[in-house]
Amino acid sequence: MEIFYIEIPFDWKKYRLKVEVLFKDNKMEQYKVSSTKGFITLESNRPYLRSKGLKHKPPNWNVIDGRMSNVHLKELIIKTLMDIIEK
Repeated sequence: MEIFYIEIPFDWKKYRLKVEVLFKDNKMEQYKVSSTKGFITLESNRPYLRSKGLKHKPPNWNVIDGRMSNVHLKELIIKTLMDIIEK
């Protein structure tokens, strides 16, 4: 299982979050994003879109486990995660 860390600037602070790759195949991928207060599991269809040559179409991200009350923070996490995994 692959583990890496991301830093999210939010509310004048930087948060360091642990990211674990839970599942990855040619159709979907799942990531578990953890902090000291909890975790969420995110799922996307990015591998499917990239395999079809649709590199400019944004993937659909869904929270499949955990709860995220702040939508802006969720979008920041997804944007930072996309920046890292697209490299």
